[in-house]
Amino acid sequence: MSVEKVLCMNAADHEISYANNSVLQKAVISKARPILEEAITDLFSKTLPTSIKVADLGCSSGPNTFQIISQVIDIIHEICHQEQLKLPEFQVLLNDLPGNDFNTVFSSVPGFYERLKKEKGEMLQDLCFIAGVPGSFYQRLFPSTSLHFVHSSYGLHWLSKVPQGIENNKGNIYMASSSPPNVFKAYAEQFQKDFSNFLRLRSKEIMPTGRMVLTFMARNNPIFSNEDYGYWELLAKSFLDLVAEGLVKEEDVNSFNLPFYTPCEEEVVEIVEREGSFDINELQVFKVDSTPPRDGDDMMHDKDFGLNNIYIQSGKNVANILRAVTEHIFCSHFGDTIIDKLFIRFATHIANGLSNTKKGERKGERVNIVISLTKNYEDKRMKAASPVGVANVIEVSLHKAFRYKCKKGGKPSRKDTEDGSTPNKAKSARCHKGKNDGKKDKTKLTCYNYGKLGHFTGECTKLKKVFFNFMFYFDCFVARQNLYAHHFSMLVVDS
Repeated sequence: MSVEKVLCMNAADHEISYANNSVLQKAVISKARPILEEAITDLFSKTLPTSIKVADLGCSSGPNTFQIISQVIDIIHEICHQEQLKLPEFQVLLNDLPGNDFNTVFSSVPGFYERLKKEKGEMLQDLCFIAGVPGSFYQRLFPSTSLHFVHSSYGLHWLSKVPQGIENNKGNIYMASSSPPNVFKAYAEQFQKDFSNFLRLRSKEIMPTGRMVLTFMARNNPIFSNEDYGYWELLAKSFLDLVAEGLVKEEDVNSFNLPFYTPCEEEVVEIVEREGSFDINELQVFKVDSTPPRDGDDMMHDKDFGLNNIYIQSGKNVANILRAVTEHIFCSHFGDTIIDKLFIRFATHIANGLSNTKKGERKGERVNIVISLTKNYEDKRMKAASPVGVANVIEVSLHKAFRYKCKKGGKPSRKDTEDGSTPNKAKSARCHKGKNDGKKDKTKLTCYNYGKLGHFTGECTKLKKVFFNFMFYFDCFVARQNLYAHHFSMLVVDS
């Protein structure tokens, strides 16, 4: 199964469309707003760009598509109003898989511009430019260092592919209480690969000190529990109901697994730190009710409606939410003739589960993670050469200099080295990380002056220039990266 071809939300505007069944996603975006506001405020206040480029990955289609963009514009508009700054241009890049209903997205753009004009004025409408970018965010999407801010909500819990080696997960469509241990391991490893790849790709596309806010479904603890896969187990149970009725083949159920994973906080932090391209500014774990009433469900607040009917309506709401997201995936494997029956049974199982809820127990709450990240000046691949790597580069260059034989026989002697050892033992640059001073992830690079490097004849002027040029460009590079506060100098003594 090619996830890129089958993962898309239900299009159009009907009862089981994503547009009409995305209240859960809307609630998640609202919960994550304070994190988004901090990230945008910090980014804009420090950089003050004349044009800000924002990408929303997994934008989908429907009322939530422009919600993030509206929030970003609102935040920056307020900053500019308070500080009497000129508004920047907004280049908005909406990304999703090619199967996304981009027609609905694009047809909604004029209405979005009209709302901007009405709420913020005609000038702001003329400063906003929107474009669609179809493609998987597990691949490169944008030019290098072209983005100021990247956002993604409810996309990263979808994997790039179904984990391999889980053919023994029979009777399930996802991890479940009856799944063998290798299934849990395979899912965790696939998420690790995908999320690391996502960070690596975005690190190439985001400018230094650019920001990223990501929100996705998660779990509370490293060890899985029933609340982490309860809905998927009920869906698997619904499939097995259809198997018992002869509507679905058992081997079709046994050969299907969802490309989905909910990480815990520890997993996310470990992957971000190991990949090394981003610093974590903030991470929050929060819950939202996955059975919220939709617009038009006012009867659920009516005491005369009956508790049992509330459970039935909640079950139907949850079934529609999951159907709007997963219908295309299921149809690609099982066909479309069983979909109605599948989700009718699923809604019934949900209602029965809610009716068995003990007093004070909360069922239907989904765990989520929102994480705010800042692009490093240097990612992990560059840090592999710094600070020790940079010192090694300088040391190798110095060793070559010591071995350099001048035309007049100028060769550094043992006494010319700082410790009296052989030339290739000469003391190299010493680089180290400074203390954090209470500030998270602040790296200082301190480089000390060289002592004597040796004697060079007058005919070594070219070599001396090479060294000074090297140190000059090194100085500029480090200063540009804002990694050190002390001047790096080198003293070359002529004989």
